[in-house]
Amino acid sequence: MLDIVKAMKLSNRLQFIYENLLPGLPVWDFCCDHGYLGVEALKSERFAEIYFVDQVPHIVKDVEHVVREKFSALHSRAHFIADKGENIFEDVYGNVVIAGVGAFAIFKILSALSQTNRLQAQRLILCPQRDEEKFLPMLNELGETFAGRFSLTGATLLTERARSRTVYIFDHHEYG
Repeated sequence: MLDIVKAMKLSNRLQFIYENLLPGLPVWDFCCDHGYLGVEALKSERFAEIYFVDQVPHIVKDVEHVVREKFSALHSRAHFIADKGENIFEDVYGNVVIAGVGAFAIFKILSALSQTNRLQAQRLILCPQRDEEKFLPMLNELGETFAGRFSLTGATLLTERARSRTVYIFDHHEYG
């Protein structure tokens, strides 16, 4: 697992997401997978805290091991949550990234966080890997709990390995 740090190079999509994070704020990396984005954010020391969230316990454990071994001085700024994103019962603020999962999974997480008033983010960066054509209409189903707080401020189509995906950026109305 430690060799993963040597091999960590952000894909074009993750690099774009990283470059669009708001500095100084926490980063919530939902469905973090191998934690590449969160580790890069942690290493940069540009963000207050990093939250690694994934429903697969061994993934979270492996990411925590890398952080402890390679970035021990920064470990106190990292938080590791092995649970489904829709099960988060604390305020989610700062930058929220949900990428690499389908539109329905992103919707489920945002819906749960919105319904419990836990979605307190300044910026959302969302990138569905499938069912993209259904994504924006699904977000409309969240109604005022979402649309009354967030505005779509960017949609960028990126191509990786002959596959195109759109990265959507939503900003909180009161931010900036």
